[in-house]
Amino acid sequence: MAVNASVNSWAVTIQTSSFTVIAKGIAVIFDTESLLVVSLAVAAILFALHYRRGSVLLLGAMAGDALLVEVTKTLVHSPRPTNMLVPDTGYSFPSGHATASIVFFGILTYLAWQRWNSSKVRAVTGGLGVAMGVLVGFDRIYLNVHWFSDVVGGYLLGAFWLTFAIAAFHYQRRKNLVKLIRYVVKAWQASGPSPSRGNCFDNLTLLQLGEEEIVSVLGHEFGHLRGRDPLWLYAFRRFSIFSGST
Repeated sequence: MAVNASVNSWAVTIQTSSFTVIAKGIAVIFDTESLLVVSLAVAAILFALHYRRGSVLLLGAMAGDALLVEVTKTLVHSPRPTNMLVPDTGYSFPSGHATASIVFFGILTYLAWQRWNSSKVRAVTGGLGVAMGVLVGFDRIYLNVHWFSDVVGGYLLGAFWLTFAIAAFHYQRRKNLVKLIRYVVKAWQASGPSPSRGNCFDNLTLLQLGEEEIVSVLGHEFGHLRGRDPLWLYAFRRFSIFSGST
C-alpha cells in the first residue's frame, strides 16, 4: 500500500533521539495492558463514588476491546514494519494502542458528559479525548511499529466498539427503567395515588414519557410516598441506583 510506505518513510525523517525517548514512554503508558490496569483503578474510584454502572461500563468496554483486538489481529494476520524503533511482537493490524485509546477516552468523555451538562466541560473533555487518541496514533506511526492503515483501522474499530458499548449500556438502563416502573406501579397501587399526580401510575402514562420525565415523576412520587410502604423503600433504592448510573 503506497500510503503506508510513504508515511513509514516520512516518520523516519522526523525521528530524533530526544523525542524517541518520549515516544517510548507514551507507548508504555497507553499500551492495552496498561490501560486495563488504569481502567481498574478508575472503575474502583467510580464505584466508590456510587457510579456503579459507569464503572461496569468502563471495565466491560476495555475488556471487550482487548479481546476484539486480539481476535482481529489473529484473523487479519498482518506483519509489522521491518524498521521498528522498538521491538514489538504480535501482528500489526489493527493498532491495539489506537483502539484502546479511543475506547478508554471515549468512555471517560461519555461519563463526563453524563455527569456535567456544561457545554464548556463537554468541549474540553471531548477535545482532550480526541487529542489523546491522535497523540497515541501518531506515536505508533513515529515508532514505526505500525502502518498508517493499522492506526486508522484501530480508530475505526475503537469507534465501533465504543458505540456498541454505549448503546448496550443505554439499552440496559432502559430495561431497568421499565422494571422500575413496574415496581412503582405496584407500590402506587398499595399506597394510593399522589394528590398532585392523580392517576399517573394507574393508567401507565409513564410508559409514554421520555427518560428524564420519568425520572422527574418518580422522584416526586418517591419523595411523597416512599415512607409509607416497604415496597417504596425497595423501589427507591433501585431508583437511586438508576439515577446515579453514570
